[in-house]
Amino acid sequence: MTIDAAGSGAPAAAVDVDVASTTSSSSASPVTGKTLSSSRADDDLDMELSYWERLAINILRQGSVPEHVAFIMDGNRRYATSHHLPKVQGHRYGYEKLLQVLKWCLHLGVKYVSAYTFSVDNFNRSREEVTYLMDLASSKFAELGQHNGFLERHSICVKFWGDLSLLPPDIHEKCIELEAKTSKYPAKATLNLLFSYSSKLEVSQAVDKAIAAKSNEKQQSRGARLTWSDIEAQLYSAGTPPPDLLLRTSGETRLSDFLLWQITPETLICFVKPNWPDMTLLDFARCLMRYNTFKSSLQSAAAAAAHHRD
Repeated sequence: MTIDAAGSGAPAAAVDVDVASTTSSSSASPVTGKTLSSSRADDDLDMELSYWERLAINILRQGSVPEHVAFIMDGNRRYATSHHLPKVQGHRYGYEKLLQVLKWCLHLGVKYVSAYTFSVDNFNRSREEVTYLMDLASSKFAELGQHNGFLERHSICVKFWGDLSLLPPDIHEKCIELEAKTSKYPAKATLNLLFSYSSKLEVSQAVDKAIAAKSNEKQQSRGARLTWSDIEAQLYSAGTPPPDLLLRTSGETRLSDFLLWQITPETLICFVKPNWPDMTLLDFARCLMRYNTFKSSLQSAAAAAAHHRD
């Protein structure tokens, strides 16, 4: 499910959560060292955070906690290569990491998590890899939507951002089902899965929809003009605050067509060196500490500007 952003290499986080493979075999996670069964990956994923994780997160909560954190989860294939595994196996451990990071964010009090899981450009990869990724997504979406599954136990609502019409019909249907099912949860957090996503395509489609809506208004009222708000209302992200912190793993320093409209001058962008499955809580904590410094500087600048106006 977790997929390298197309054309991107990014700083990433370590994956400590098991992603069941598309086969029935078990394997030891290079991240946790535990045996991970493809039939019950959630058993390991739902274990409580370690004492040190809880301690670190409680300390981090004393500072400013971003409301919305976005991740470009890059480096899954490089992770697999470095561990002498088939490249597609890296996506398995990428999914594990996503679930672990979700736990960190939930304990921190982050309200929105956006994860770049599959870009439109990823369809250009080998047929074998795309098929594997679609099969993995199908399996994981089904598991996530199970009664008393990971999302329900942690009260996480899922929203899909992307052109789902490009997906195989069965995958498209599972996306719709998972989104509808989790919308009924008393959400503590929202997970935005950017799946079959392209920022340029998102904006293009939003403009087309906004123009169509405005054309209908013009039939009733002359002089209706298209505004930025009209476009934003048609984006996948409508109703979601812009990201406060954007983190990219694997050391690459580009955005790879990710949330280009939503990023603002108040978004801190962090590029970290580890591949996504290798990212640790310490890597994440460093970004959060940088965010606190960044947030303080923004507040100081705003206060100075207000004082100057007075």
